[in-house]
Amino acid sequence: MQKNKFLAGLFSVLLIFGFLLTGCPQAAVDMTPPSDDPLGAMNAEEPLITLQPVSRNYESGAAIDPLTVKINPISDGGTVTYQWYSAGSFVSTGGTAISGATGTSYTPTASTGDTYYYVVVNNNNEDAPRNKNTAATSAPARLRIQAGSTAAPAASLTIDPTTKYQYVRGVGAMNQVVWANDNAGQALVDMQDIDAAFNPRGKIRLNMLRVLLAPNLEDHVAGRLPNTNGNIYWDIIKRVNQYGGYVYAVPWTAPRELKTNNAFVGGSLRTDMYQAYAEYLRNFLIRHNEMGAPLYGVSIQNEPDAGVAYDGMLWNATQSYNWHKQVGVYTEGIPGYGGGKPIDRVKIITAETMGAIAFYDPLLDDPEVRKNIDVVARHHYASVAPVAKAYQNGFDADDTKEVWQTEYNDSTSDAAANHPLRATWNWVWFMPNILDRGFRINKESAYIYWFLKRFYGIIGEGEYGTVNHEILPRGYMMGHYARFAADTRQVAISNITGITPRLNRSEWGVDTGGSTGVNDAGRWSSTPKASAYESMDGKSLSLIIFTPSDRSGSGADDLGEIEVKLPWQAASAYALVTDEQVMSDKDKGLREELVVLSADGRSGIIRVPPRTMLSVRFTQAE
Repeated sequence: MQKNKFLAGLFSVLLIFGFLLTGCPQAAVDMTPPSDDPLGAMNAEEPLITLQPVSRNYESGAAIDPLTVKINPISDGGTVTYQWYSAGSFVSTGGTAISGATGTSYTPTASTGDTYYYVVVNNNNEDAPRNKNTAATSAPARLRIQAGSTAAPAASLTIDPTTKYQYVRGVGAMNQVVWANDNAGQALVDMQDIDAAFNPRGKIRLNMLRVLLAPNLEDHVAGRLPNTNGNIYWDIIKRVNQYGGYVYAVPWTAPRELKTNNAFVGGSLRTDMYQAYAEYLRNFLIRHNEMGAPLYGVSIQNEPDAGVAYDGMLWNATQSYNWHKQVGVYTEGIPGYGGGKPIDRVKIITAETMGAIAFYDPLLDDPEVRKNIDVVARHHYASVAPVAKAYQNGFDADDTKEVWQTEYNDSTSDAAANHPLRATWNWVWFMPNILDRGFRINKESAYIYWFLKRFYGIIGEGEYGTVNHEILPRGYMMGHYARFAADTRQVAISNITGITPRLNRSEWGVDTGGSTGVNDAGRWSSTPKASAYESMDGKSLSLIIFTPSDRSGSGADDLGEIEVKLPWQAASAYALVTDEQVMSDKDKGLREELVVLSADGRSGIIRVPPRTMLSVRFTQAE
C-alpha cells in the first residue's frame, strides 16, 4: 500500500517535469547559431592560424630563415590573402606594410640589431550575409642579428613526453545554483558571460560547464524559482555545446517524495526508491535531448557527505555503492553530447564528496561497479589527496577513470573583510596554485571552479570593485590552462637545472584543523611551478609555468631566462603571458610573449620574471 501511494506521488512529480516518454530521443543538437551569431556563421570564415612566425637569433652574416604562417583550410570558398608588416617592438598592431610581402612566407633582409614582424591573414567571401571580410593577425616575431654567438641560459628544463600521465579534458565553472528554498544574492549568468568564458576564439576559452539538476526543472526553466535566469537555461547549454564544450548536471537533492524526510533539506534517498531515482535522472536527461540541449554527464549528488541547511541529501559510501550496484548503467540508451560531437550515452559521474576519497573505495574496488562508472568527481574542501584507486592499474589501463575536481573556492570560510581583495592582483595566485594541485600533483582530468560569475571567480558581477561581465584576473589564469592544457595528456618535466630548487615543490601540508584540505600552505604558496602537456596527436608540446607571490605581493622568484628543451624539432613557438602590467589593461589580460627558437628547433628560450604566468606551445616540424 505504501509503495502504491508513493508511485502515485512519483507520477505526479514526473508529470510536473512533463517528459514521461516511451523512448529515448537521439541527442539532436541544434547547431544553427542564435540571432546574435556567436559562431560567426553570418560572416566570412575567420582564418585560424595554426603555425606562427618564429623568433630567432642569428650571427652576423648568417642566412636568415623565412618567416612562415599557416592556417586551417578555409571552407567557405572565400579568397585568402596575406600581408606582412614590420613593427618597432614586439607587437602585432600599428606596423608598416611591407611592399610585395603578400605570401605565406617572408624572408627579411634584416641588419644588425632587433627587427619585428607580423602578418595579417584576410579572408574575403562576397557571399557572406553580414561581414564579407574577416582577418586574423599572427603573433609578432623578433629577429636579432648579433656579432658572435650567445650562450644558452644556464637554467633549463626538458619536456619529456615519453612519460605520459592523465588525459586533461579541461577547465570550467558552475553556471548557477537554484535552491528551491532560497537563492538570494546570487549573480545571474547571461549569454554575454557565456560568450566571454566559452567562445573558442575568445580570451580564456573555458570548455566545461557544471549546471544544477533542479528538483523542479520546469519551474527552473520558467524562471519561477527565486532570482533565476531559468528562461535562458536551455540557451546556455546549447551555446556551450555549440562551442565544443562539455556540460554536465548535478543535483543538490532528489524530489522530496524520494527521500526519508520528505523534504528538500537533509534526509537520504529511501532504499526502496533507488530505481525510482535512476528513472528520475533518466527523465531529466531525456528532457534535455528533447530540447536539443543534451548533456555530457550526470552526477548523482553534490557533496553527499555535507549536512547543510539548504537543499541537500546525505549518502554514505555504502549507500552510494548499493545504489550504483542496483541501477547499473542507468543512462543506457540516452545519447549525450560533448566536445562538439555526440556520444553513445550520457556519462555516469559519481557523487561529488567534500574531498573524502575513501567514499569511492567500494565503487572502485568492485570490478562490476567500477566498469559502470565513467568519472570520479570530488571537491578539494576536505581533502586534496589524489584518488589513487582511479589509476590502480596505471594511467593507460582500460579501467582507468577520469577524476574531476568539480567545485572549489576560497571564500567559503574566509573572512568577509577579504572579499574586496579577491579580484586584486596579489590574490590572483590562488587560482593557478589550485589548478596546479589538481593537474600536476593529483593527475586529475578536469578542474571546475565554483561560480562562473562572482567577484572571487572568473567573471565579475559588479560587487567589491568588479565590473559586470568583465573577466577577472583569476579568469585569465584559468584561461592559460584552458588554452594550453585542455584536450591533452600531461607529460613529464625532467632535467631541471640552474633553476631555484623551489620549482615544482608541492607545499600542500596539513591545516590547523587536522585535515588535508586545501590550505594556506598550498593555495597561497609562493613556490614557482611548471607542468607540461602533449597534444593528443603528439604534434605539439606546451609548458605552463608561473612564479606566484604570497597575498602581500612578496616571496616571488625571478626565474630569469630558461631554455626549454624538446624531444623533436619545432617549427614554431607561441607564448602568452599574464602579469601585473598586462592586467592593468583590463581589456587585455593576456599578452603575446617572446620565445626565441634555437637554430635547430630543438629548444626555445623564455623569460619568467617574478609574479608572472607564462604558457608556451611548441609545434613540431613536419
